[in-house]
Amino acid sequence: MSKFQILRNLMVKHKYQLIFTYSLFSLEMLGGLLRFYFFGEAINDLIKGSYRGLIVLTIVHLAYLVIGTVRHMFDTRTYSAIYTSLVTRFLSRRYQKTDISKLSAHSTLAREFVDF
Repeated sequence: MSKFQILRNLMVKHKYQLIFTYSLFSLEMLGGLLRFYFFGEAINDLIKGSYRGLIVLTIVHLAYLVIGTVRHMFDTRTYSAIYTSLVTRFLSRRYQKTDISKLSAHSTLAREFVDF
C-alpha cells in the first residue's frame, strides 16, 4: 500500500471530523479578521455617544472565543483519533524483536505527522 493510499484512507475515514474542524478553523480566522472592523465601529459609536458598537464588539468577541474553544477541543479529538488509527495500523504489523526501534521510530514519526 502506497504512502498516499494510507493518507487517503485516513482522510476518508475521518472525513466529517476534518470537514467540521476546518470549518470551525475558517470561522475562527474570519472572526479574527472581522474583530478589527467591529473595533472601528465601536470606536465610531463611542465618539457619537452610543454603546451599541461596544455591545456588538463584545458579542462578536465572545462568539470568536466560543468558536475557538470548541475548535481546539474538537481538533484535539480529531487528530488524536487519526494518530490512534495510524499507530494501531503500525502496531498490528508483525515485527521481530530486532525491529523494536523501527516500531518506536514509526510511532514517533506518526505523532509528528499528525501534529504537523
